[in-house]
Amino acid sequence: MVQDGYYAAATASMAARRPGGTMAPGGQGTPGWGGSGPGGPGAPAGSGAPGGPPRSPAPGPMAPWPQAPQPDPLARYTPAPRIPWRPTSVVTAVWLMYGGAVLTVLSMFIDLVVISHLRTTYLADHPVLDQAGINRINTLAGAGDLAVIIGCVIGVSLWLSLAVAANRGQGWTRVVGTVLFGIDTLVFIGTIGRPGINAVKTIHTLIWLVGLVTVVMLWQRQASQFFAARRRR
Repeated sequence: MVQDGYYAAATASMAARRPGGTMAPGGQGTPGWGGSGPGGPGAPAGSGAPGGPPRSPAPGPMAPWPQAPQPDPLARYTPAPRIPWRPTSVVTAVWLMYGGAVLTVLSMFIDLVVISHLRTTYLADHPVLDQAGINRINTLAGAGDLAVIIGCVIGVSLWLSLAVAANRGQGWTRVVGTVLFGIDTLVFIGTIGRPGINAVKTIHTLIWLVGLVTVVMLWQRQASQFFAARRRR
């Protein structure tokens, strides 16, 4: 009995000297360790033994180093200019105008050949003409050649100017083109019924038809929308 008393007293004295308590012989946890030893489930994360250095967290995946942005490999190339959209009617009208310019040049050569043929035929039919009469015929033929060349230059200039303006979306080309076509129609009606060289009539008829189709194409709905959109810019 005495020994049991001494044993109980010694055990209580040792428990009192330990910091925060310890495990009791019966397996009960004391208030210092939360029912476990140092670093056990009851201890806060990252803590070690009391008074010792804190434990470092478990190593995780390292974050990648920041890298400089890579330059775009296509940055050194200059992008091609974008071609503005044009409706089919406008494109057709532009090409018809180029065709009208070509037909005008062809008409000039035909007219020059016809004038030269008429001069030669008239001189052959009038062999008794004196030098003054011959000079007068040559002067008239030269004036006709000059008028044909000037008319060709004006006609080709108008065709090309209207074609370039229409291709750029200038809406005034429709009004000017319609007015010029009206004037050409009046001249065409006044001359087509008269007697003349068939080749001349044929080429002028083709030019008139090209002008007619061009005006129709320029006044299509898609063409009107295209010119209106270009005007708002």
